[in-house]
Amino acid sequence: MTPRPVTVGPDATVAAALAAMRRGRFRHLPVVAGGELVGVVAHGDLEASPGSPVEAAESLGDRPVAEVMSASPVTVSPDEPVEAAARLLAEHAIGCLPALLDDQLVGILTESDVFRVLLRLLGGDQPSSRITLVLPDVPGALGRAMTVVGDLGVNLITVVTEPGPEPGTRGVVLRAGTINAAPVVAALVAAGFSASGPGRPGPPDR
Repeated sequence: MTPRPVTVGPDATVAAALAAMRRGRFRHLPVVAGGELVGVVAHGDLEASPGSPVEAAESLGDRPVAEVMSASPVTVSPDEPVEAAARLLAEHAIGCLPALLDDQLVGILTESDVFRVLLRLLGGDQPSSRITLVLPDVPGALGRAMTVVGDLGVNLITVVTEPGPEPGTRGVVLRAGTINAAPVVAALVAAGFSASGPGRPGPPDR
């Protein structure tokens, strides 16, 4: 999240709020009155619809933020797990979550923050290769696949699993710390795993 975010008062004009967003290059502003969060305003709330007359845009710019903000916004605590915050963003179809501690605004979490965390968790922010597996959903299957990779001296940056394409299977995405994943894929296939990625894709020969 972004700590100590820029805020705007409910009596500020739409034009002033839009100018603050442009200066800070962000798309959401918490609305604070008397030290308390009273709403959130998004970039889309502050601009007239495309094709609207110039007069409509000028009229909107003069209106107070209180008239266009979303009152009583959904909030999170600063120690909320990121996956729980992401679920709130998706369930409520919103772009940000103000973070409150003892009813005081201490930060704001946006979709962009979640995307950055996801990128880091999936290892997409560093040189690496993506290898996908379909494993039986039984204890030890993932460990055996990881042993094959480890025996090649290749480090695994991230490991993500999800329900597989068939009942009783798990889909696995490995992010291997190499840009030459062909030997890794080949070794996994040779060991009997259904592996694909740079190199030799697909199920093992039978």
